[in-house]
Amino acid sequence: EQLAFCKALTEAGGRARVWFDISMHTLAAQIQRGERWVPPIFGVSYKPDNWDDNMLRRIHIHGFAPFLAQELPDNRTDVVVFRFGYLNCFAPKLLERLQDWEQRGAAFLNPTSFLWDSKVVMAALRLPLVREQLNKPPRSPKTSEVLDTCIPETHLLTPDITRHLSDTRAQWVLKFAGFDSGQQAWGGRSLQVGARHTDASWRDILQRYVDLPFPVVAQRSAPSAILDIDYLNEQDQVQRLLNGRTRLRSFMLRGAGALGSHLTVVGGVGGVSEGTGAVQMPIHFAK
Repeated sequence: EQLAFCKALTEAGGRARVWFDISMHTLAAQIQRGERWVPPIFGVSYKPDNWDDNMLRRIHIHGFAPFLAQELPDNRTDVVVFRFGYLNCFAPKLLERLQDWEQRGAAFLNPTSFLWDSKVVMAALRLPLVREQLNKPPRSPKTSEVLDTCIPETHLLTPDITRHLSDTRAQWVLKFAGFDSGQQAWGGRSLQVGARHTDASWRDILQRYVDLPFPVVAQRSAPSAILDIDYLNEQDQVQRLLNGRTRLRSFMLRGAGALGSHLTVVGGVGGVSEGTGAVQMPIHFAK
């Protein structure tokens, strides 16, 4: 998907490249030997019959090869960088190079400071000092109101709030905030939904999460819209998904460089928003 995004940027007049920490030939060989991406994995319960694990051929077929960087250039200051992954996913020497770029003036969409890698930063919105700064001129007096609407109420999970979270179980979800070193802090892997727990199991998960050696956040639950939708399966047959839980994202480039959005719908009690059991579709906004 990163290569597809780079191709879309090119069509919109930009120039982007993907750099990976090992060669594509090495990665492709590992995949075909079954050393990587072997279902069942998170979001992919089984390998579909038409699964194509020839990664290099797929890159060629889709015209993605020009968007692969062979090596990371040195001392770049005229670039915009998107780092895919938490800081603890990268080797220390590579992080030093990226930090050097940043200090020399390269623009990072997700800076190399650990602070911005953690979901705990959203809890700062409730700090009195932060709210005071948000409401200072020339900012709009509605700034904090808009942020409160768009960002779920977030708290660092600490022992002193577990009683309140226990008493109001259905109103909260728990998530790893980052730096768990086990790739569980993204994609919903660590998500615990209070409304799906019993009182006893919720108390148990609160205690287990508060005892972890890395930060966890509690966020006020924001229920998604529940939809019944028609979709096409792999045989282009119309199927109907009932009681699907929705997730809206806006980050794709479509048309003349316009921002696009898409909706992901998952059946049952929910799951991985972009797993193989999900249905996705573009959103077209109308006046």
